[in-house]
Amino acid sequence: MQYNKYQNKKKPGRIFVSFALFIVPMLFLMVGGILEDKIKGFIGKSGWDIYMVVSFSLLMISVLLPVVMVLKNMFSGEFTLFLSSGKKAERIRNTGIPATATVIYIGENSRGGVMTINDQPVLNLQLEVKIGNSAPYRVSFDSIIPRADVAKFQPGVSFPVRVDPKDKTKVVFDYNAKIDESMPTFGNKWSEDDNISTKLYGRNGKAKVKEIVPTGKSAGFNIVVKITYEVFPEEGEPYVFSKEVSLPTEVVKKIEGYIGKTVKCRIHPSDKTKIKLTFY
Repeated sequence: MQYNKYQNKKKPGRIFVSFALFIVPMLFLMVGGILEDKIKGFIGKSGWDIYMVVSFSLLMISVLLPVVMVLKNMFSGEFTLFLSSGKKAERIRNTGIPATATVIYIGENSRGGVMTINDQPVLNLQLEVKIGNSAPYRVSFDSIIPRADVAKFQPGVSFPVRVDPKDKTKVVFDYNAKIDESMPTFGNKWSEDDNISTKLYGRNGKAKVKEIVPTGKSAGFNIVVKITYEVFPEEGEPYVFSKEVSLPTEVVKKIEGYIGKTVKCRIHPSDKTKIKLTFY
């Protein structure tokens, strides 16, 4: 279901219709219960039977209509539009406007409660979408997000999307776009040799996390942050360096709890910007 809470506020008529479909048959049944004899005397027994059948039918429709709408959305593929490879999603991927989306929020679906389809959660995603140099705007919709992929769509993560040119609230993940999986430029990637060298030949020391600054970038579905350390080797002069790293949101939050604190570290023997911290 492509559901936009901002757009939905502009259509109160839907809420009124849903309310009327429920309240009208309820009123008919209540009036019938109170004035049954008078109504029978006025319209006869056959008319009374029709009166009750119509009232109960309308009541059942009002109860079943939301269920029918959910099922319709399920089978039409609207719930899966964002990550889907269905016809609607592919049309947007092929003809849509390229853009970048940043996750603002991911959580309980907009109708509340827990909903799953094929054991996969239906979650609400709120994205900030930016098309070229135009001002960013926000969209909010419900989508099936496979359990294994939920961690990839944490707040702060950015990724390529395509936007429906006829309706900018319809956004699909752009599988065809090239995602930059490269690590940031400060230092080289850690290798198994780095791990071994640091363990066997590295220097002991302490490091203070001075600050963590979001860069507004992401890599490999992780947030890229710039971390500044002050390092105190057991032998040698203290030094300060900054390094951009790609980290999961939960790791960033953990490190933020250590800002201003000093922890033990192990320093790479030949690259002092490679340190392994020991968090307690």
